[in-house]
Amino acid sequence: KAGRRVSLTVSRGTILDHVENYIGQNYDDVKINLQTMFTGSARPLIVLAEPSYKSDQSPAGTILAQDPPEGTIISNPVTVKLIVSRGAEYENTRVPNIAGLDFSNLLSAIANSKVIFDFTVHIAEGSEKEGVVTSQQALENQFVPNYSRVTAELSLPKKQKDDAMLGLFVANLPNYPYAVEMTLESSKNGVREPIVTLRHKGGNVTIPYIAQKESELLLSVAGKTVARQFVE
Repeated sequence: KAGRRVSLTVSRGTILDHVENYIGQNYDDVKINLQTMFTGSARPLIVLAEPSYKSDQSPAGTILAQDPPEGTIISNPVTVKLIVSRGAEYENTRVPNIAGLDFSNLLSAIANSKVIFDFTVHIAEGSEKEGVVTSQQALENQFVPNYSRVTAELSLPKKQKDDAMLGLFVANLPNYPYAVEMTLESSKNGVREPIVTLRHKGGNVTIPYIAQKESELLLSVAGKTVARQFVE
């Protein structure tokens, strides 16, 4: 009837009344899950503090410890401190010999290597072979700590092909506490093509590519685009 009072009960969604167990989970996954859970909330019930990192046999990014512990009751917003694995940084890896590799084989080599290559490029001169690694930094030892940096030089063709241009993607990213997975893709007319997926610690990032002219190169970390470059 007109003027009659009606009472409504509205769902608040999933109730989170305690801190969950994050140990053993991947830090990036936990961070994304919490951001999704509290999207639109002015006062998220759980906030992650900047994590502390330590070397550990666990895969890089694995949560090793948390404070407060699992089961802590949430009555007000809680800041959770995490200790996260950097991975076994003390382990060494063999530096692959990439000198002489063409771009296609080079992409496969860097995708499977635990070495970070810092590339520079030049246009091939005279009878120099085009589209290959012309030189690689000479090292005293074959083995280096995981994700050490090694310099290398690439030659580019004097005349490029529009459907398969060779170049160097360059970006300056934050330095990551451990090697994260990065994916470089090309995009043209709404179609994305993967170029290479590798692990990198950020900072100066240089990745060789093969892509169509006038396409856009997209570099992503944990599913988020962090850098772009056009192929001209």
